[in-house]
Amino acid sequence: MKKIETAQRDSLLVLIILPVGILLMLLVGQLAIRLSPEWQYDADMRSYLDPDSDYLNQPGNSPIEPVLVDILTPPSWIDVFLTPNATYPTRTNSPTPSPTPTPLPSQTEIPVTPTFTPSPTRTIRYPTLTFTPTVTPTPFVPTRTSTPTRTPTATRTPTATPRRYTLTINIVGNGTVTRNPNQATYPAGANVQLTAIPGPGWIFSGWSGALSGPANPATVLMDGNKTVTATFTQIQYTLTINIGGSGTVTRNPNQATYPAGTSVLLTANAGTGWTFTGWSGDLSGSNNPDTIIMDGDKTVTATFTAIQYTLTINTAGSGTVTKNPDQATYQYGDIVQLTAQADTNWNFDSWSGDLSGSTNPETITISGNQTVTANFIVDTNEPDVGQPDGNYRQINDGEILVIDLGTAIEVIGDGEPNYDLVCYDYGYFPDAIAMDWTILQISTDQVNWYTIFYWGDYIQDNHSNVGGFTENDNEVILFDYLYGTLPLKTGIAIDVDNAPGVAVPGALTNTIPGPVPPGSYRYLRIYAPPGGDGDGTGVDSIDVLT
Repeated sequence: MKKIETAQRDSLLVLIILPVGILLMLLVGQLAIRLSPEWQYDADMRSYLDPDSDYLNQPGNSPIEPVLVDILTPPSWIDVFLTPNATYPTRTNSPTPSPTPTPLPSQTEIPVTPTFTPSPTRTIRYPTLTFTPTVTPTPFVPTRTSTPTRTPTATRTPTATPRRYTLTINIVGNGTVTRNPNQATYPAGANVQLTAIPGPGWIFSGWSGALSGPANPATVLMDGNKTVTATFTQIQYTLTINIGGSGTVTRNPNQATYPAGTSVLLTANAGTGWTFTGWSGDLSGSNNPDTIIMDGDKTVTATFTAIQYTLTINTAGSGTVTKNPDQATYQYGDIVQLTAQADTNWNFDSWSGDLSGSTNPETITISGNQTVTANFIVDTNEPDVGQPDGNYRQINDGEILVIDLGTAIEVIGDGEPNYDLVCYDYGYFPDAIAMDWTILQISTDQVNWYTIFYWGDYIQDNHSNVGGFTENDNEVILFDYLYGTLPLKTGIAIDVDNAPGVAVPGALTNTIPGPVPPGSYRYLRIYAPPGGDGDGTGVDSIDVLT
């Protein structure tokens, strides 16, 4: 009874599941054919029921029998959806093995042997089913533990190639940029270190583009194609010019600063009266002009030396010229004072050459090698040689006056008592003179001098017409005692032959002591010895008596 109930229940399940299963199998079959066109089944779905079958004659059996259960229903479904270990009709023919799918490389086929319990008491006729597989079938191995499924083919995910980016480097100025790593392209996310290397005389200023700022080195992230510009600025240097002496220096080009590597032409221009000597500092030598290369801040000194000029003094006539300052050479612009001093019986007349005029003393400004001539002329005015004219020459204390008498004094030397020479004094009073200290000497050649009269040594000159008077300075002597003719009777008459030749002051050089030897004496030297009243002596004229 229990078996009959079980069979009835199974029949009911078949009636419910069969239509659904057919639909599903049709769908799966279509899908399998589309996915695997090489699998084709040709099955005769006809069923023949024998009316004489013992099955219909057994009580409890239904006239509806399951058709093609083992064909339309996978064996594994029977064990899953039907009652396990139930007795079902079986076919006498061997089950046609189903094709076994080729396992994927990663799958391992585990054989499972199903267990069937055929019913020994029933014989069932089944319709003939024929199908021709297009592939060699492999025995189908059912499983009792799970619904048969076809493991899908594993999908291979293609390996994505990482994106690569370019890095473009631009240069402004003079310099280079190194990259680390140094590649043509870079994968996304790569870090590239950039190092700016300035060229000689240049300095790195900073980055622009995909990188900014002055940091060096710097890193750029490659998250796209990048362009970076490195800017280099030329270094600017200063050129300082110093001057030693008087002059200037021109520079070409003339700029406040110079880019590194610039050539600058320096030209030294000496001031008037100066000459360029040479360069020192960052430039040496004496080439002018000369070139300096600006590879750093430079300082150059141009040295100028003052030209040394000569001042030549000549004299025309008899006299001397003193210089103040008295130097062998002078620099341009120096001022020199010149003083002309006429010799006895000569007067300064004028300057000529690089100085003109008659001012004495006079100054000259040095402007080069110069020559000046001092012109002296004979003093033809006073004292006169001959008769007095009322004009006189004042001879100051310590001054010497030499007179060319023209007519020589003849000294015989035999004690002849006559007067040989008359010196006319200045007529200070209407009828007298104030006799000053005076010394008279004569010479034949202006080398050796002999003293013929000395008023002021308090030794009476008895060989003259004033021998009886005391030899005081400014001694008053009346005209009555003097030689000449009124109103100019002021002469001191001297007997040269009898002159004793006394000693005189040292200022009168080349004085020969003692009497005057015989000879012709053309030159007379007048000297006003200092120490009296300080007013010198005044002489109107000198007359030679023949």
